[in-house]
Parts: sequence; structure tokens; C-alpha cells
Amino acid sequence: MSYNAPNIVYENNELPQGIRDFFYFEEAQILYIVCCDMKIASRIDAYVTNVNLPWEKKTDVHISVGSIFAFKVNQNKKGTTYMFEKLWAKSFPEQTGVVNFDKENYILQVGLDYGGIIFYKTSIESKFLVYNELCNIKPHNARVMGLAYDPKPGYIYSCGSDKKFILSEIKYISNVTEVAESNAGYTNLEFDKANERIFLTNEAGILSVLTTKTFPPTLVNVIQTHSTNCIRGLDIDYSKQYIFTGTNKGDISILDLGQTGKEKLIKEISYFGGNLEIRIIRYNSIDREIYTGDQKGKITVWSLKSGQSIYAWQAHQEAITQMKYFPRKRQLLSMAKDKKIIFWQLPDNWVKDSVKKFQDENIREINNTRAIERLQKNQKKEGEDDDSSDDSLDGWDIRP
Repeated sequence: MSYNAPNIVYENNELPQGIRDFFYFEEAQILYIVCCDMKIASRIDAYVTNVNLPWEKKTDVHISVGSIFAFKVNQNKKGTTYMFEKLWAKSFPEQTGVVNFDKENYILQVGLDYGGIIFYKTSIESKFLVYNELCNIKPHNARVMGLAYDPKPGYIYSCGSDKKFILSEIKYISNVTEVAESNAGYTNLEFDKANERIFLTNEAGILSVLTTKTFPPTLVNVIQTHSTNCIRGLDIDYSKQYIFTGTNKGDISILDLGQTGKEKLIKEISYFGGNLEIRIIRYNSIDREIYTGDQKGKITVWSLKSGQSIYAWQAHQEAITQMKYFPRKRQLLSMAKDKKIIFWQLPDNWVKDSVKKFQDENIREINNTRAIERLQKNQKKEGEDDDSSDDSLDGWDIRP
């Protein structure tokens, strides 16, 4: 009763499979979502059925294990009403893991669990309805965990749970350069195209920074966070120069990104957390709030000022796999393995004004009491330090 709760603006639960990742092309209001079958038994059955035996004729017909959907997101000016229009869908005989989209050249990239990456070309003229496969490569031996595409040189950056960071070339798909190998599987890849650098995280709590000004990219810094647990969530605020990481054990680290060109000085400046299995982390720089989505479907709001959780709610019934924050509308988009897409309207203030006023008054009173106690303690200490022979009763009105 003391807090303002978030409200659901829009909810979609029409997808046939659990959601693994999404990319929202906000300028064109196009939403790409990759899904996969979350049940191990049905995945194994599908894999067995999809295998083409030597004497069988090869065919594209298969049981869907992974899929990608393209939606047109229509909304009113206030962003209070949403309508999803499905543009197209494609299924795969393998699990899909990550998705990325090049806004300049309209190239869609899909990473799969067997280590492959498929590229599709679309166009604004076709209203994103037509897509053609450009190439299909397999740079990894395990799940692709992160993707980025630099269109000018035609470089594909990818990292995987096989502990490898790889550079491939879209024009010469046979050219694959293994740039780096980690001591643990990679979990995230963030490409800062403007400043020509890449950020990688892994399962051992390490953040690596590379520069793309050289070929191949050169390792600039390796930062071990206070936790050696698996970093599942990564978010970077380039305006405020902060890096945020969240682990599968609930550890949240804040790193000082600093100025461009001084990546060697990046260091951890704070850490806190709780008993949460964090999968995704997002930062709201305006209100200095951190949002984490965990393995059990809960979203938790953290205050950067205090390092304490402000509010938490059960947003989904299964693991939250991706989130995006929209500062203008103060809305949060979340997706999860429970197949649901939800737009949340966050309150302007989590704590009600009356409660906040009460808390501020109590904090002020506590601080005043502590200040008086410190003053009395210091005065007492000064009195004890004085020589008793010098102590006089001058100024005191003594009467018999």
C-alpha cells in the first residue's frame, strides 16, 4: 500500500514458443523476435525427426525447434495502445539464440545454438515484408551468444559459449579469424560502432574490451569484477559513462567507462545485489534506476543512489530473457520463456509521496540525533583531555 505499482499497457501471448531474444527497430517500429522450444524432450524428438538419413531425399520440411518472427508495432501518440501485426515468420530445425539488425543496410542476423549465423537482407521499399538469405556461416562449435555487424568493412563479430570471439567476413565467408579465446564461455557482446570498440563478458565474471581500429581487433583491457560468477546481463550507458553487469547469482557491478581512448583505465567502482538469478539488466539514467529480470520471472528495481532494491514484482511465469526501457514514455518492454510480450507503464515515483515525506522526516530526525550525539561525544572527549588543575569555576554563580 506504500508503493505505486507498474501497470500493463499491452500483453501478447500468441507466440508458439518461448522467447530467447529480440531487436526493436524503433524508427520503423519493426520488432524481430527469436523463439525456441523450451522443452528438452520435444527438442530431442524434433532433432531425431529432422535428421536426413543417407538414403532419404533432402528436404526443407522439418519440425520447428527455433523460429524468428517479424512484427509491425502500431501505437497511438501517447503510447498507451499497441497493436502487433505479424509480417512474416520463419522456422528452423535448430534452436535460435540471438538476433541483431543493421539499421543502415537492413541486414538481419540470427545466431543459432549449433554455432551458425544466418544473414537476411530486407528493405524499407518492401515494408520489411520481403527478405532474402545472404549467407549462412558456422564460425562457432556451440551456441552463439552475441552478434554485431560492421557494414563498412563487412565484418561479422560473434562470440559463443565455445569460449571464442571470432571475426568473419560477409563477402568472403570462408575467411574466419579467431580473435580471442576466453577461460570461460562468452555471454554478451556489445559493439560500440561510434568509438570502434567491443565489450565482451563471460561466465567467470570478466569484462573484456577490444578496439576495432586494428585488424584483427586488439585486446585493450580485461577487468575481473568482484564476482567470479557468470555475467548474464550487460548494459552500457555511453552518455553517463557507466557499465552495468548482472550475474546468475545476483551480483550487480558498476564500472566507470571513462573517456574514449582510455579504456585501460576502466575499473569497477561499486557492487551490490541480492539473492537473484539475474538474466538481463537495464539502466535508466534519468531516474538513476537499474532494472533486472531474473530466472524466476521477477523484475526488480534498484536505486543507484542507495544500492538497495526499491520495488519488485512477478512480471512473468518463467525466466525473463530480454528487456528494453523507453525513457520518454517511462515504459519497460519485457519478454520471457513463458511466450509473453509485455509493455509495462512504470510509475513516476515508486514510493508514495506521503510515505516518502515520512521517510525523509525520519531520516532527517535520525541524522540530527546522530549529529547531537557526535557533538556531545566530542565535547566530553575534549573535557577529559583537559588538565584538571587548569579547570576553574570562573563564570559560575556559586551561592552558599
